[in-house]
Amino acid sequence: MRGYQARDFQASPVTGDPLLSLDRPGVIPALLLSQLVVLLPLLFYLPSWISFTVCAVLMWRLLAARQVLPLPPRWLLVLLTLAAATAVFLYFGTISGREAGVSLVAIMFSLKLLEARHYRDALLIISVSFFVMVTGFLFNQSWLMGAYLLAAVFVILACLVVVNSLRGLTGLKSMMQMSGTVLLLAIPLMMVLFVFFPRLPGPLWRLPTGQSAGSGISDQIAPGDIASLHLSDEVAFRVSFDDGAPPGNGQYWRGLVMTDFDGLAWRPGRDEAVISAPPVVAGEGLVNYEVTLEPHRQRWLFLLEKPLTGPPAARRYGDLTWQTLRPVREKLKYRASSINSLVTDPAISPGELERNLALPGSGNDRARNWARDLRSRHDNDQELVEEILSTINREEFYYTLQPPVLEEDIIDSFWFGSRRGFCEHYASALAFLVRAAGIPARLVAGYQGGEYNPYGDYWIFRQSDAHAWTEVYLAGKGWRRVDPTAAIAPFRVEQDLLTDQNRRDHWLDDMIGGQDLLELPEGVWQKLRLSLDTIDAYWDRWVLSFDNETQNGLLRALGFEQPDLRLLIWLMCGGFLLVLGVAGIGLFRRRPEGDAIARSYRVFCRKLAKSGFEKQLAEGPADFVRRVIAERPELAGRIVPVNRLYIRLRYQTEAARPEDIRRLREQVRQLNL
Repeated sequence: MRGYQARDFQASPVTGDPLLSLDRPGVIPALLLSQLVVLLPLLFYLPSWISFTVCAVLMWRLLAARQVLPLPPRWLLVLLTLAAATAVFLYFGTISGREAGVSLVAIMFSLKLLEARHYRDALLIISVSFFVMVTGFLFNQSWLMGAYLLAAVFVILACLVVVNSLRGLTGLKSMMQMSGTVLLLAIPLMMVLFVFFPRLPGPLWRLPTGQSAGSGISDQIAPGDIASLHLSDEVAFRVSFDDGAPPGNGQYWRGLVMTDFDGLAWRPGRDEAVISAPPVVAGEGLVNYEVTLEPHRQRWLFLLEKPLTGPPAARRYGDLTWQTLRPVREKLKYRASSINSLVTDPAISPGELERNLALPGSGNDRARNWARDLRSRHDNDQELVEEILSTINREEFYYTLQPPVLEEDIIDSFWFGSRRGFCEHYASALAFLVRAAGIPARLVAGYQGGEYNPYGDYWIFRQSDAHAWTEVYLAGKGWRRVDPTAAIAPFRVEQDLLTDQNRRDHWLDDMIGGQDLLELPEGVWQKLRLSLDTIDAYWDRWVLSFDNETQNGLLRALGFEQPDLRLLIWLMCGGFLLVLGVAGIGLFRRRPEGDAIARSYRVFCRKLAKSGFEKQLAEGPADFVRRVIAERPELAGRIVPVNRLYIRLRYQTEAARPEDIRRLREQVRQLNL
């Protein structure tokens, strides 16, 4: 089939023009396709009845185009619109907000297609598609969504070509070629705007994330809380180190310090005093790093243990934790530094001593008596703690994700009964026993371990890396980390934890039921997963988090030491001119003289010009030939047939036949004046 040509788009866009009727081939399917690609990603996030309504409306319009169902009258459309708006309001209690607003827009946008009768309606649907498409980013800002929406732009542009063509859809190849050309010309301009357009401080997207509970570590730790996170592969944060990372077993990321124990759960006590500088006595081995924290809807930040500096907008507390002023509801990037061998002031205030020795008034009597007996045998605090760890290592204690449910007096039930638990069981038991022996102790919640991504040179900490450990206060030495899970004998660590890293390589096997559909070397899927995570990280850094600070850093890297608004405007204008210039040169070099019909007519006009008859700019082909015949009637027999054939081929609505085009070219070639 013949592709699109310039004359296919020369009709005046008048609403009632029969040449622009929606009955042209492919116009209604093009409108349906444009709406489908726009609404498809939204259907996964909106209520099911919204998705069903939208699909039903699109199906109605498709059946109407095939004359199976009639189009609804205007009064019914008004009734459907009011009913849809009322249903959205009754379901959400509002018509504003992300879910309610997008639901209303999706239904109204689909109903517009039932109303479409003329070219103007079709053009409006295509134009609105570009705006409704962006609502997908309100729910998902991943690079996959970005790639999908870029493909959606290509499809919408192709549909726009069909809507504006007199002949409707004439061929997929020509339609896609024109759409692709427009998109390729637009992408460089889009990039110039994205990089150089002046930005306000803050990331590109600041969107509400809803009121649901935060993910990850909560503000209390009870048996089973962290074990429930271990099977989650969700990313908690990513870390890039300036000069190399400490070993994985040394990466304890501090988040919350919990001092209050009610017999079941640990919670943070009263806030420690906010301090402006850490009480450092000595230390070496400075580690500088940058953290990209996923939104967890809490105020605490995660810093490598023994932090020295943190984000300036956050508060630092005496227990070496950092918190923001508001909950983290969007990705947060911050720089910090820690000292591996940080030695803090060993002094402890009376209030802090009291809080870290407090135990419930009753309960867990066996554990209390066991700790007192241990105290009677050990005067040295460090030796007492080591004895508890030795007991864990020597006796039948197991590390498992599926411990039995603990009844009342959970410390007694765990220490003397089940002896099976996850990190929070051991940390809680150790802190209780040490306190019962008269040694200050507290629980710390955070992350430990992590996974190195060699493709992006950063570390990934997932919810499965959530961890709890104990800190014990030793007189003259200050607070010391004690991780009781490290004392468990390896042969008593259950297989599901030992093989956790290997299980991640086989996530696809779980999806396909363990069938060996793809025989690939060990570790391939993990490499693929890390590669995709690298794309996620770069997408977040250079697109979603591309703020004023990142823009200025990029400009300084390009050699502009002091970027300002004037420089950005000059760079933006210069970039526009450069892109348009390169595109113009490319199009000029590749631009053909025109289609075969126009080329033949230009040769015809040049032959008449050699005989003294120049065609005027505003002169049509029929007027031009009449003027020539008026002065030289003897030429009528030779030029009238050529001109008549040209007019018929040029202005007919159907495609010109190849043999007629060849006949015109041959007649012009044989014309002698």
